Amino acid sequence: MSRILIIDDEVIIRNLLRRILQGAGHEVFEAENGAVGVQVFRQHQFDLVITDLIMKVQGGLKTIAELRQIDSAVKIIAISGGSVTATETLDDALKAGVQQAIRKPFTIQQILAAVAQVIGAPPPPTRT
Repeated sequence: MSRILIIDDEVIIRNLLRRILQGAGHEVFEAENGAVGVQVFRQHQFDLVITDLIMKVQGGLKTIAELRQIDSAVKIIAISGGSVTATETLDDALKAGVQQAIRKPFTIQQILAAVAQVIGAPPPPTRT
């Protein structure tokens, strides 16, 4: 399927996203902050980047800007926690050109549907 880079400083979120995305057949790489994420991005070709916006070492908005300098067409999904600041930051990420902005906590279905939409794949089947 697709090669996806996950950038998040919370190991539990990276693990969750990795399991979800690998279960859907994607090849997944991980980075624990934006600075490392940019380094990994330079070393490999990715179909999609999923990045947290609020991280200690290098935040998501700076990471998005650096990724866009490397590849202006990179597809990005931004994720962020449930505070008012997170909502404003998600809005800022949309203004910066990310394809999707998702608030944490998210569902498996939200992530899979967003990934499918951004990479142009058929959406996952819904459970009834």
